[in-house]
Amino acid sequence: MSYLNNSTVVVDAILTKRGRELMSQGKLNITKFALADDEIDYTLYNLLHPQGSEYYGAAIENLPILEAFPDGTKLMKYKLITLPKGTSVIPIINVSSTSVTLLPGTRHLITPSTLNGLNSTYGYSATLLDSTYVTLNSLDEITVSGNTLIEGSVSNLSVTKRGKTFELIGKSLPSNISTASTKLLISGNETGGVLEIDITINSVTVVTVGGIE
Repeated sequence: MSYLNNSTVVVDAILTKRGRELMSQGKLNITKFALADDEIDYTLYNLLHPQGSEYYGAAIENLPILEAFPDGTKLMKYKLITLPKGTSVIPIINVSSTSVTLLPGTRHLITPSTLNGLNSTYGYSATLLDSTYVTLNSLDEITVSGNTLIEGSVSNLSVTKRGKTFELIGKSLPSNISTASTKLLISGNETGGVLEIDITINSVTVVTVGGIE
């Protein structure tokens, strides 16, 4: 969904593939929405504008506005959130590594933390975009009644879990491919912010030495 221009309130909304699938089944029920400012460059706010204070934000106000498109992994990365009054820093989600490599059957734990903020009550939402070759588990599943920024499925192959510690398990790959990849999106359920983790799954390579495997 996006505003088509910055002078009138005209909204353009399109459905993702998953949304169209649910609508065709009569199951589409929109209960929440989020706002983002992906296209805004706040460094353009000019306190030294020669025409005075009314023009400090002129460059920002004239930025082109993104039109809606259905790829949820590339849109709305910078969602607007409500933080306690007096907050002076933005919460940032942190993990030990933003790149994970798995072999079939191997496990990898991800324990997010939040810099400059809290997610101690409702934890995090983790969405695995493609579960074909990876299993996603939450080791401490949390029922979220707060503001979950990643909600439901991105596609029919995606999986969303909520908690504070997550487990990734590599699955076996078909014999005709040696590697596969996907992404894990982690969102703070209380403070917002989204972090992307790249996941690579490699097949097991058997090395033969002297005729013995």
